[in-house]
Amino acid sequence: MEEVPRKLKPHIGVITFRIDVRGINPDNTLSEHILQNADLAKYNLGDKGQIIVKGSNEAECAKKIAELMEKINEK
Repeated sequence: MEEVPRKLKPHIGVITFRIDVRGINPDNTLSEHILQNADLAKYNLGDKGQIIVKGSNEAECAKKIAELMEKINEK
């Protein structure tokens, strides 16, 4: 049986990140205080997260990740 080239196989991308929620001081600097897990839990959040992106091939998966990151960075 012939192996499908890697680039043509379905792909999955995993974006992992840390969540810090901080206050903004009057001088626009960030507070040193970061909300702890117990505080984040009130909002159904934790201090880490993952986003899963699937694509039918390598290029589609990478393109979806790039588009998602652009949308996140716009806001």
